[in-house]
Amino acid sequence: MKKLAVAALVGLCAATASPPAQAAYAGPRPAYVMSGGAASGPGWTGGCRIAVVNDFTPDQSLGGANVWNGAVVVAVAASTPGATVSAASCTIRVNGGTPFTILNATATGPVAVGAGRATFSSTEGDNVEICTRVTTSSHGARSSCDYLTTTPICPDQVCAVGGVIDQTSDLLKVVDPLVCNILVSLAGTVDSLPTAGVLYIDPGTGDLYVGGTGWGALFWDCPPYIR
Repeated sequence: MKKLAVAALVGLCAATASPPAQAAYAGPRPAYVMSGGAASGPGWTGGCRIAVVNDFTPDQSLGGANVWNGAVVVAVAASTPGATVSAASCTIRVNGGTPFTILNATATGPVAVGAGRATFSSTEGDNVEICTRVTTSSHGARSSCDYLTTTPICPDQVCAVGGVIDQTSDLLKVVDPLVCNILVSLAGTVDSLPTAGVLYIDPGTGDLYVGGTGWGALFWDCPPYIR
C-alpha cells in the first residue's frame, strides 16, 4: 500500500526540522543513494520524491564525486473539493541556499504529475532538501520541504515497505499511468548510465528501482502493482 512517510512542512520552503545525520564517506566513495520526499501541504496531497546516486564510477564519467544523478517524480492532487491545481514543481535546496527547479509538472484539473532525470551537485556534509511547490485555486502558491537522507545502497529502512521512499497515497494511484508512461520514456537514458546497476527503470512497466530489482528495492511502483 502506498503511504506518505514524511510529515508536511508548511511555508515557502521554510523547513524547521533538524537536518539528518549524513553517512560518512571513507576514501573513494562507494555507492550511496540520496533519497526522500516532500510531504503534502496546504491544499494538496502528494508531493515530489527523488532518488539519486553519487558518481562512484572509477573514471568519474558522471561528473565527479560530488555529482548526483537519478530520477525525480511528482504527483499531487488538490485536497479541497472542487479545487484545481494550476502548477507544481520540484526544487532542490542545498545548505539553506536558493532553491533551484529540477522538474515542472503538467497540471490538469485537480492533479499535476511529472517525472524526469535529476542531476545536481553537493559535497560531503551538505544538507540537501527536496521541496514541492504547488499552486491551487484554494490556497494559492505554497511549498513543503524535507531533508534528503544519504545511505548506502540500499538498506531496508530506505527501500522496504514503510521506508522513507515508500509510495505516497492510494489517492494518487489514479495518476500512476501518467507518471509511469514518463518513466518508461526515461528508461533508455537512465538505464544507459554507468549507475544502472543501482538505479534502474523497467522499460516495460516504468517501475523504478534503487539498489536492485527486487520488491524491496522498489522506489516507484507502476501498474500492475508489485506491492
